Amino acid sequence: MFAIESIFPTPVGCVRREKEFTEKELEIFNMYLSDPIKNGNHDCNNESTREIRVLDNEGLQELKNELTEYLNEFFQIVYKPTTDVKLYITHSWLNATKYGQIHPPHDHANSLISGVLYINSTDTDNITFIRSHPRQPLGSFHINSYGSQWSASEQNFKAIKNGFVMFPSCLAHEVRERQDTSQDARISLSFNTWFKGTIGDDQAVSTLSF
Repeated sequence: MFAIESIFPTPVGCVRREKEFTEKELEIFNMYLSDPIKNGNHDCNNESTREIRVLDNEGLQELKNELTEYLNEFFQIVYKPTTDVKLYITHSWLNATKYGQIHPPHDHANSLISGVLYINSTDTDNITFIRSHPRQPLGSFHINSYGSQWSASEQNFKAIKNGFVMFPSCLAHEVRERQDTSQDARISLSFNTWFKGTIGDDQAVSTLSF
């Protein structure tokens, strides 16, 4: 019998929401996006809101609670904490990507798990995750291949409208040049998280409370 096992895999959670965005939620998103800022100095970079706590808006509390529930379900499955600790959303902001624009490779500092919720997207939109360690599983070689889950240097996930992805904040990712030529921008809501509760162990002199 032949088998290949995966050790130390990187978890990425995917959710397709059943609820549609309400008119009030869409109004709030549009309000924040009416005065965006450029992500970097290049003309091809996309734009983000000046507000970095969008989900603190009173009209988005139901959406924030829903996302928090999914984040904590993901956290419990992946980390299996033994103490009373949960995640809460620290920062949240909107991104708008038009035809020909990109979002350069980056990760999210001072956060445990990050997420992206897609408010508007098309079939050609993706998020690209990048392998942080350049070495391949059999060493650092240039092999002509299609790649697999073990050897690929990057992995694309569809940016599905009204769906979202969750991933370790240290996982590098980017948005490649947008190919959709429509006037409607790709709109996404990004968010970061941190601990609320207690982590660590007194015997290991590692207890921290947040």
